Amino acid sequence: MAFVASEMQREGFTIPLLIGGATTSRVHTAVKIEPHYKGPTVHVLDASRAVGVAGNLLSDTLRDGFVADTREEYRDVARAAESPNGPQERRQPLADARRNRLAIDWSGVVAAGAVLDRP
Repeated sequence: MAFVASEMQREGFTIPLLIGGATTSRVHTAVKIEPHYKGPTVHVLDASRAVGVAGNLLSDTLRDGFVADTREEYRDVARAAESPNGPQERRQPLADARRNRLAIDWSGVVAAGAVLDRP
């Protein structure tokens, strides 16, 4: 989608770019996609919410405020995601994660449909 956004910018598009569905997030849109396109770029959680977003973008009275608010929100989201105290700080080294893994005792587990006695 970042490539699509950059191509829309290169071609001079000004139409809104709606990003959504399960394949992306608001953070991904703010950090990776929105910086490549000067037109309105909005993450929409699912199709049922696209109607409200499209309505705001088509409204003569609501559009400018909606776009400005969305851009400000995405700037805040991008700053938070890129800050040293952001999500990266909550990660631990792989060796630590492996040391702290969930220990499960499978010795007493019988698989469903397993044959327990054989003649």
